[in-house]
Formats: sequence, C-alpha cells, structure tokens
Amino acid sequence: MSNNFDNSKNICTSISRKSCSENNFILKALLVVICLFPIATLFQGYFGFINIFLVFLLIGCFWLYFLNFGFKKKELLIDMIGILISFISLFFTDFPLYNKNIFFYFPIFVILFSFFLFRLENLVLTFKKCSHIISGLCFLWCVIIIISMLFPSSYLLEWNSISFVSFAGGTFRLTPTALFEITCLVYLVSQKRSIVYILMSFVPLFCFLFAGSRTYFVIGAMSELLLLYVYIHNNKKFILILFALAIIGIPIFLSSSIYQKFLFTSGTGLYDFLGTFTNGRTVFWEYDLKEFFKLDLIGLIFGNGYNFVYDVNSIYFNALIWAHNDFIQILTTHGFVGLFFYLYVIYLFFKKGTIGLKKQSFFFLFFVFFIWFFNAFFNMFYTYFCSVLCFPFYIISYRTYLIKY
Repeated sequence: MSNNFDNSKNICTSISRKSCSENNFILKALLVVICLFPIATLFQGYFGFINIFLVFLLIGCFWLYFLNFGFKKKELLIDMIGILISFISLFFTDFPLYNKNIFFYFPIFVILFSFFLFRLENLVLTFKKCSHIISGLCFLWCVIIIISMLFPSSYLLEWNSISFVSFAGGTFRLTPTALFEITCLVYLVSQKRSIVYILMSFVPLFCFLFAGSRTYFVIGAMSELLLLYVYIHNNKKFILILFALAIIGIPIFLSSSIYQKFLFTSGTGLYDFLGTFTNGRTVFWEYDLKEFFKLDLIGLIFGNGYNFVYDVNSIYFNALIWAHNDFIQILTTHGFVGLFFYLYVIYLFFKKGTIGLKKQSFFFLFFVFFIWFFNAFFNMFYTYFCSVLCFPFYIISYRTYLIKY
C-alpha cells in the first residue's frame, strides 16, 4: 500500500514538474517575441511583413499557453467584455474604416493587460530567469541605433530642424521602441544595479532628444529619471542629483531637435497659447467632445464608431486624424462604457502591482503613473504596441525592485 502511494506521489510530482517546465518555456518564448518587437519595428519600413510575423508568433504563444493552462474565469470575462465593446462599435461605424488597424487596438490592449495581470507573479520569476535575454536584445537594439547614426537616411528635415529617425523612417515608429528599451533597462537595474545599463540608456535618450516628438521627449525624460531613481535607491541623493542634472541637461536640451520643435510650434500663431503649445490638440479636442455630446443616449453609452472622430476632425479642420488622446478617442469610439472599462483595466494593474508588498515607493509609482497618463493624454497609449507593453513591464520592475531592495 505504501509503495503504491509513493509511486502515485512520484507520478504527480513528475506531471507537476512537466507542467511547470512547459509553463516556463511558453512564458520565456512569449517574452522573447515581445522583446523582438522594438528591433523588428526599426526595419518595418523595409520589411513590412516582419511585425505581422511576430504578431502571429505572439498569438501562437498565447494559444499554446491557453491550450495547456486555460483561462482564469475573471480573465476570460475581461477579455470577452473588451472584445464585445470592440464589436459593438462596428455597428455604429460607417464603412470603410479610415484606419484598417483601429478595430484591433482596444481588444489587443485588453487581452495583453489581462494576460499579464493574472500571471504577474509567474512573470516576475520568468523575467528574473530571462534577464540575460532582455539585456542582450536591449544591447542589440542600442547597437543598431548607433550604427544607423552613420547613415544620412536616418535623418529627416521636419519641423524646421533635422530629426533623427534611425532605420525606422519615422518619429512615431522610432520613439515607442526607445521607450520600450528604456523600460527594459529600468527592469534590468531593478534586478542588478549596473552602470552599464545607465550608459546604455543614453542611446534611447538620444532618440528622445533628436527624434522630434515632444510627448515622447517628456515621457522619455521621465523614464530616464525613473531609471536613475532605481539605480540610486535613495530619495535624498536622487533629489540632489536632479539639481545637477538640470544644470547639465539645459544646454543639451537647448541644442536638441526637440527644442527646435518647441520653438517652431510655439511660433506658428495659428491657435491660442494652449492650442499652439499642444500643436492644435486642445482645439480639435473641443470640437470632438462637442460633437460627441450631441449624440443620443445610446451613442453616449456605446460611442459612435471607429470613423466618428476622424469625420469630426475632417469636417472642422480638413484633417483625417484621430484624437491623439486615449480618453477622447475611446469615449467617441466606444462611449462611456469603453472609457470606464479602459480605466478599470488600468486600475486593476496598479492594484495588482502594489498588493502584497510590505512597502511601497511613492516616487516609482508616480513616475509610472505620469508616463502612462501623459502619453495617453497628449499622444495615445493603447494604439502603440511598444508603449502598451511598457506598462506591465514597469509594474513587474516595481515588484522586482521592492522585493529585491
């Protein structure tokens, strides 16, 4: 009887180890695919299929994981609500879609966040085991950027100055990858305080200074400060270093492309001060919201479809553009239901990231909140894949930092 029990126990242990091994392998594969996205994005202009290929690999990793380990009930509910909200908006949309990808942004954001949310502790361990992979791919991205600096095609004349776009060919293709890489460096420093990672951070910082995006300059600078905060690991020393950085950083900023863009946009005089400073955003936001609140009750609850905000901006400003603001874009597209659900998912992640820890870091959480909110408010967060991935990476970095230190 005793031998049978021992044999049964050994079989169960073996199955458990196999299951754990498969779990780790799939999560590692998922992490590698995610970390390849910023590198692939640099060459997307030359090889249009490369990111699509990675998307299929990512879907394959999700499928394998769910096939082997299933969904959490609440996770499945959240995913289904996100997908349902996206499909409901199709019923209010006048086709064809102006942006063929616009339908996929919201459900992908929800599915990615819920996946990380319900496997946060497993992913913290996976990140720890794969820190050398994260470091290696981050280093490769930095090398590619440095090499691209030698090519004239990596520079464009725009906004009355020369902008650096690397092999990506565009500011808003390059800067989200730079944000992702500096996020990875924040994680690596939370795992191991190495000066090498600080030196590597100068490469994405160069992109923020000379790519010409004011939004990404601000959130990039905040990400750099977060990196320094994690590295210094002392509030008083960090505040003192901020003053020194201000003295050193001001001359660098004044000689950068991003400063030239600030000058150019503030000197156009097309709008009032706030409208000019935000490059017209506050002006068309006013019209977007005004037209939205003219909708009936059903429209207010569920939005007016994917083309609505494009149509409004086209009518009033002859510009077929989206809102450049997560809250207005989601509100006009998916209504109050979509906006509340979006904020609920963000709230869940902050809650999950801070729960069960003996201590908290106000500075760290402030930086993470500011980076998300500023990006979501002045540019768009959920529509840029690399930016979306940064948020769960920051939360994993936060837990790693507090557990380790």
